[in-house]
Amino acid sequence: MVLRFDASLVFMNVAHFEEAVLDALSRFPRAEALLVLGDSINRLDASGAEKLRSLTADLKKTGVTLMFSGLKRPVRRAFERAGLVEVLGEENLLSSKYQAIRVLKERYPDEVPAQASQGTAPGGNGPV
Repeated sequence: MVLRFDASLVFMNVAHFEEAVLDALSRFPRAEALLVLGDSINRLDASGAEKLRSLTADLKKTGVTLMFSGLKRPVRRAFERAGLVEVLGEENLLSSKYQAIRVLKERYPDEVPAQASQGTAPGGNGPV
């Protein structure tokens, strides 16, 4: 499943981020991975880092891998300083959405729709 998040992961937005993730997962309960397109994430603060840490742990317990793509350099550095690279796994932080789709196709060959491998989401915007 792919989710675009167009806000910073800071104190005032972390509840919205968690809600968006949980809503997407409730609509796609068989999802094994959730890719967050992170191009629009401009900041990460301590609240955001803590929410990602706890959300990643909760998702792992249910068999869902949290992944990010397209993080800007300052945000990627903030992930590193907060220890989130170790929590998420380096293999789950991808440089672009195109690389992420390729990785998803390799990991889940029978699950990724053909349209996704071409860079478009079936049905338009929102989770895939």
